[in-house]
Amino acid sequence: DKILERVAGLASFSASKELLLELQPETVLTRVRSLQAATAEAVRLLASRPSLSIGPARDIRPLVDRAKLGAVLQASDLLEILGTIDSARNMHDVLHRGQLVYPELAALASGLHPLRSLHDDITATINEHGEVVDSASPQLTHLRREVRTGRERIMRRLEAMIVDPGNAEAIQEPIVTERNGRYVLAIKAGFRHHIRGVVHDQSESGATLFLEPLATVDMTNDWRQHQLDELREVERILRVLSNRVALEATELRDIVHCL
Repeated sequence: DKILERVAGLASFSASKELLLELQPETVLTRVRSLQAATAEAVRLLASRPSLSIGPARDIRPLVDRAKLGAVLQASDLLEILGTIDSARNMHDVLHRGQLVYPELAALASGLHPLRSLHDDITATINEHGEVVDSASPQLTHLRREVRTGRERIMRRLEAMIVDPGNAEAIQEPIVTERNGRYVLAIKAGFRHHIRGVVHDQSESGATLFLEPLATVDMTNDWRQHQLDELREVERILRVLSNRVALEATELRDIVHCL
């Protein structure tokens, strides 16, 4: 056990540590020779390509298990799965091209499934920052456009109220700020009734009220509804991808084991 723990301490991949700690002495001669040949190949491979690694691969088995239970994976989870698939494809290509030089390793690489369809679907849906892209679905494209234009309409209306000479005396600061997810104006407390609206907050001194004018209440309600619809559409998209991960569970677990 002490030897296994020392060897496992040299592994940077959690799945590798797990396999190392499970090692048992091998007694079948052909298997021993095969393992020693694979080890010799690995030494030569790393000598010829010292920068070769499993790159962005992660032990994604817990994510796969959650997907199988019906959980909705987050975009960052799906990026980890994508990185693992990318790593598997890269390693498979390296060993496939060198199968005459590294036959034992090339045989092990047979479990590095390319999963092209899942790879392409994640790539088309999530960007490198872990965000679901606008083009992930026609509905999301529409909703995000509505969210952007809705905010612009609200800002234009509030900015017009700020520069309106009739409101100059009531405005405490000529800025639009946000309270509780709604855009408000900073109004002098003494002019509370000069602009009709809903007070969402006040300054510590009580001299400033943060008021949402009635003129923008309906506009903001529509904007907030589009935001909620956008969140629901993003969750739907992530659920579809999570279901895809669940369908490829066996292959994804194979990839982790092979890497």
